[in-house]
Parts: sequence; structure tokens; C-alpha cells
Amino acid sequence: MVLFALVTPGCSSDSPLAASGPVTQADGGASQDVKTPETDIAQTNCESDQACALSIGTLSTCLKARCDLFSGLCITQDAPDGLACDDEDVCTVSDYCAQGICRAGVPVTCDDGQSCTDDTCLPSTGCSSTPVEGECDDGDPCTADDSCQNGLCVSTKSTVCDDGNTCTTDVCNSSTGCVFEPQTGADCDDQNVCTSNSECSGSADCVGFDFIECDDQDPCTVDTCDPEIGCVFTSSNGPCNDGDACTVGDVCSQGICAGTALDCDDQDACTLDECGVETGCTHTSFEGPCDDGNVCTTDDECDGQGECVGSEINCDDGNPCTFTGCDLATGCSSTILPGSACEDGDLCTVFDECNEEGACLPGPAPNCDDLNACTNDTCESSVGCVFAPFLGPCNDNNPCTTNESCQQGSCAGIATDCDDGNPCTNDSCSSVAGCQYAANTGECDDGSACTTADSCEEQTCVGVTVDCGDGDSCTQDLCDPEQGCDNPNLPDLSPCDDEDLCTLNDVCMSGVCQVSGETLECVDGDDCTMDMCEPLLGCSYPTQPACLPPTAWPVVNEVDYEQYEADTADFIELVIVGEGTADMDLYKVELIDGDSGAAYDLISLAQVGQSVSPGVRVVIGPPSIANGGGDSSFGIVVPGDFLENGSGVGDGIRVVRNDDEIVDSVSYETTIDGAGEGAQHIG
Repeated sequence: MVLFALVTPGCSSDSPLAASGPVTQADGGASQDVKTPETDIAQTNCESDQACALSIGTLSTCLKARCDLFSGLCITQDAPDGLACDDEDVCTVSDYCAQGICRAGVPVTCDDGQSCTDDTCLPSTGCSSTPVEGECDDGDPCTADDSCQNGLCVSTKSTVCDDGNTCTTDVCNSSTGCVFEPQTGADCDDQNVCTSNSECSGSADCVGFDFIECDDQDPCTVDTCDPEIGCVFTSSNGPCNDGDACTVGDVCSQGICAGTALDCDDQDACTLDECGVETGCTHTSFEGPCDDGNVCTTDDECDGQGECVGSEINCDDGNPCTFTGCDLATGCSSTILPGSACEDGDLCTVFDECNEEGACLPGPAPNCDDLNACTNDTCESSVGCVFAPFLGPCNDNNPCTTNESCQQGSCAGIATDCDDGNPCTNDSCSSVAGCQYAANTGECDDGSACTTADSCEEQTCVGVTVDCGDGDSCTQDLCDPEQGCDNPNLPDLSPCDDEDLCTLNDVCMSGVCQVSGETLECVDGDDCTMDMCEPLLGCSYPTQPACLPPTAWPVVNEVDYEQYEADTADFIELVIVGEGTADMDLYKVELIDGDSGAAYDLISLAQVGQSVSPGVRVVIGPPSIANGGGDSSFGIVVPGDFLENGSGVGDGIRVVRNDDEIVDSVSYETTIDGAGEGAQHIG
């Protein structure tokens, strides 16, 4: 979409879309090549790196062909440092580019794994190995005195493996060297006279067993064994054991072991107490009469287990109003318990009570009401309360049931229906309060086609009103609760808005907004301003160049920010206005994002040059447009689609001087703050 921002009186109106020719310098002279840090190849008016690669031909790996969009020249440029290449030296690998030159990488390793060769590398032929003489190691631990012969390591004798241990088998393994395997279970000599046998263990140690017995059967000697001389018997005066279980406290005295007699009386009348030399004290139980010394037992007898056991005397007098027991000193006793609970034998009395004489008096009749409306409640002396069920109507006092009746002794009814037909309530029943209706916030349907997203609010189904607006000022926006939106045409000659701020009193005809022919008059009465009207922005009054200070500066003349097909040819055309010349080093073009209000790109005009005269145009765009402006035109090359399209909130372009002084600005699609159409910001 092309937006004409400013047409300056007396200036050329040539468009960059139709112009052609080389880029001119600030003084309007013939075009010149622009020098860059890279090497110029040819002035080809190039537009892509691929085209320059075809034009230049084959380059080294560390050089790349590139199209300089500012000058239109094909140039060469160093490839990125670190890019892989080949320095043609077979003795290096992983070569890399640095400052356009292929540098040597990592040296090749020529080690052939042989200690009897001298390994080298020649850049032209690669690795070579030359035999050497002298000592070496063939890597086999089972050989010794190895030496180099014709480039190979050769051994002259075998390794001797002997650890001097009779409990190992000594062999040599070519992978690990000497190996000493334990001879588990083999006979050996542990050099200990206190053992009669010995054999090799799993850890290759000679271990003795079957220790010799050094007991001289004398409790008054200490019996030991010395590994070199054998058994040793040393006299002792300490505790001993004389072998008689009927003595205690045995001690050695003058070589004799003796003790004191053992007391075997266990104070049990039902055991026979004896002592044996080998067994010690014994207590043999027997059966027969005895006396346990307890007046509350009778018929005491030894039970054959060493216990004197009697039968407990029965002191119960059969009276529930007395407490009976047995005293270990006096025997049976009985105490009257007046006021204590008792049982008179009649199940139709409760809380029977003992009197002062020890008699049980009957209490009051029991309460046989089971609180069940479906039973007849009576009492019988032999069985107590009787509850006989019957059939008939009843009331269970539950508001959640109706039509109750007695069935098998229980009052049951039909569940109460609490459904109120409202989808915005959760219906339930409380046995205390009856039906309950709690509000919910779920989805619902209010039955109206003029609402959507219906939901429950305070037990009512509420929806969001449907927007029936069709964006047409010549139709009515109506809604029928049953049919939904309807947009009939307004009557002819009804006022409307054709969205062109420069037309007035638009009216509807057959549902279409028509232009009446009246236009907005934009006159501010100021001779130093131009009176203009833009369809999207309305009146604007940019300052006449003749009224501005005696200097020259760039203003926005034309903008194309969106094409109807592929959006690849955006451009901005600036024109120099005022008097004298403009120093372009001072100016930049800011591209403003209307959504954030911030600049999303910045284009410096310094590359145009200094001292540019009024009437000269500066075209910013892709090469085919920027470089096609003809005489009195400068081109600044940028990618094709570089302008945001103003969608939604609009976007803008500002020309600034000294980084912060706004010289000119323009908005497109919608006016945005700080970039109004035709606004003059210098005085």
C-alpha cells in the first residue's frame, strides 16, 4: 500500500518505481564506487551473494563471494574464523580458516605402537617408521632381557616366579605376569608342636588344627601348651573344682582341692531334699496330705509337683444384699450392704435396692417405650419389655419423606421430590430443614439467541449480550431472542460514515454509504502552512518551506508499506526541502511500532553524504528500487519487506536530527502518538 506523505511545491514528483540510473553523490555528479573493507571485484549492480558467486568463480575455502547492497559491488570476504579447510599438508588434520587463510590444524600422530622404530611424518608423503637398536619391552611380563632386532622387540629368557610359599602354585601369565595360586587344602607344616595337623588355607597361609590335649586331671595345676616345647603344667593356689557337687567354695591348698558341704533344704514340705556327688542337690516331689497354713482353704494335698494345694472355702450365703469373703485370720465373714443394687427376680421392676435388714426390695416399673410408632410396647415379669410390630400409617418426622406407613416394625415413606426445575440451583434435602436449593455457577441456557456464554449467577441464568454489529453504518444492528441477529438496511438518506475524514454528510442508499459530494474544508488562515486533508487523518497543516529557517532538511514524501501480492518492495522516499544544503550526517530515520510506541529499526542517512541540496530525493528500499531513482536521487539499500504493515493500532516513521530532535513524521493506517501526519517539529 502506497502512502503519499508530502508533496513539496516545485519539487520533482518522479517515483522510485519508475526511475532508473546510477546512484549520485551529494554534489549531483557522476556515480562512484563505494570502498569497503573487503576487496572490490567488479561493479555489477548485484542483488544477491549467489549471483556474485557465479560471477567471481571458484574461491578458496577461506574466502566467500558477497554482494555489497550499499555499493552494488561483488566483493570477496574472509570466511568465518574456525571454518574447516585443507592446508595440503598430510601431516596435519582439522585445519581451519583464520583471516581468510587456511591454518595448520592438529599434527598427525604417526606412532605405530612399536618401541623399536623411530616414527616421523613428511608433509609430502606422510608417516614413516625407521628400525632402531637397544633395550625394549615386548609387553610380556613372562619374558626378560628384551632387545630390538630388525624393528621388533625380542626376548631372550623367561621370568622366574617363586614366592617361597609351599601353599601356592607359582605360574606366569602373559597378561598379568607372575600369579601365585593358593593350594587350598594341601598338607603343610605350621611349625607349631601344639597342633597335630595343618593344611593350606584359601589365602595361601599354613593353618594348624587338632590342638593336642594338655589336661593332667589335676584341678590345682594350670595346663598350657608352648608352640615350641609342648604341654606345660604350673601349680596353683586359687579356686578349683574338686569334682564333688555336694561341696562349694573349692580352693587349692598344699596341692589338694577341697570345699564346704552344700545345704540342700528348699523349705518345701512336699519335696524330699538329697545331695549326690555327681548331681548335687535334688528335690523329689511326692503326693500326700500337707498343710498350706491358710484357713481359707481345706483338704490340703501335695500335688506331686512340689506344691501344697488346698480347695478354697465357699463363703457365699446366697443373699445379693450381703458381701461375703474369707479372712486369713478368722475365716468366712458376711456384711449387709443397705442401699446397694440387687435383683428381685421380676423383670418388670428396675433399680431394686437392699434394705437395712439385708432384704432386696422391688423398684419402679421400667420404661418400655422404644420411641417406635410402629410397635405396641408392654412388659412381662419373666421376659421384660415386649415390642410387638403392627401395620398402619405413621410419621417418621423426616421432611425428606412423604406417605409414611409401618412396615415390619419400621416407619418408611417415599422420598420427597425437591427438583425446582432451575439449572442454577443444586437441589438437596435435609432431614432437619427439608428441601434446600443452593446456588451454583455452572453453564446454563437462558433460551435467548441474543446472549452467549450463559452461566449461573445468584440462581439466575445470565448470558453475555451477542454483538450484532456488522460494521456497516447503513444497517440496523438488531437481535431477536428466538432468531438471533438481524441487520436490515436503514432507510435511504439516513446519515452514515464512509470512514473518509475528508467527506461530509454521507447518506445511505439501498444499504450502501454514499458520498454526498461535500468535502471537509481545511483552512487555518496561516500563510506559512499548507492546507491538506488525508482520508485517514483529516486536516493537517505542514509548514511551507518558504517560512522555515534558512537551512535544508529531509522530510517524508512517499511511503509504500504493503503490496497487493508478495510484500517484498517496501520503500520510503525522502525529499530535501528548505534553503542552503542539508548535512545528512545529522539525520536518522526511526521506524516506530504503534503498539509499543518504541522504534523497531533505525536507518542512518550519513551514508548519503554531506551538503545535500533541496529537491534531491533519498530512496530507502531493496536494490531494484533504491538504485533506480535516476539523477538527483540517492539510494539506501535495505531488505525488501522492512516496514511493519500498521495492522490494528497503526505504525509510523520519524525523521530525527541529532538523535532526539524530530524533524518530520508520518503515521499510516491509524494515527499514533509522536508520529502525526505532516507534523512540523522544527522552527
